[in-house]
Amino acid sequence: MYNRTNKMDNEYDPEDERITESAWSKGWEDQYLEEFAAERDTMEQQAKIEQEAIVQKLWLSFQSSATSLTNLYKG
Repeated sequence: MYNRTNKMDNEYDPEDERITESAWSKGWEDQYLEEFAAERDTMEQQAKIEQEAIVQKLWLSFQSSATSLTNLYKG
């Protein structure tokens, strides 16, 4: 059986390559997840701002309609 602790420095070990690939992909995954989370937070903030703007526009339209109706009945 092959023992990693007894191997010579110049021996090729495919396990070393798998460990390196795994570490690289794990780092890439972590970076991608962090970027995705930051992007999601930004999109949520933008959606909230847009929603508030829509609500304000709707409220202003309602106020304008109410004012117009009041002026119509006054006249």
